[in-house]
Amino acid sequence: MEKKFGVSVGLLSALCFFAAYSNWLASVVLLVAILVFSSEYILKKNAVSASVFAILIVLVRGAFGWLSTSFNRILDFVNEFFGNNSYEFSDVISKIRFFDLASAISTLISFIFFVITIFFVIKALKGGEVKVPFFDKMIEKHLSKEEA
Repeated sequence: MEKKFGVSVGLLSALCFFAAYSNWLASVVLLVAILVFSSEYILKKNAVSASVFAILIVLVRGAFGWLSTSFNRILDFVNEFFGNNSYEFSDVISKIRFFDLASAISTLISFIFFVITIFFVIKALKGGEVKVPFFDKMIEKHLSKEEA
């Protein structure tokens, strides 16, 4: 297995995916460093895949956060409009908030992303090319093998 920066390509690829899960900015910094300083195609492709994965995580978490906030505002409006006259209706709204479905779904989404990240890290540590299913063709189209 070839080495870049004193460590194996697989370990650097795995580091890119850990960075993608933990912080999108760290993922972008690693991507830029790898694109500038490395000539290894698999490492570049894995770094781009990790950055695309980081962007996907940010978009999904952001969209769900927006939906959760919107749902809570709708509950506030309904409670303000209808809840003043009826104790039972306010009680139903408070039970919906107590269940906190948004928090449970957010935890589930984070767990799913963590499991996917572990899968990608294991695949990267084996030294192979990590394929992100929905974005792989786009990445291969825009990343040329000739320059690597």
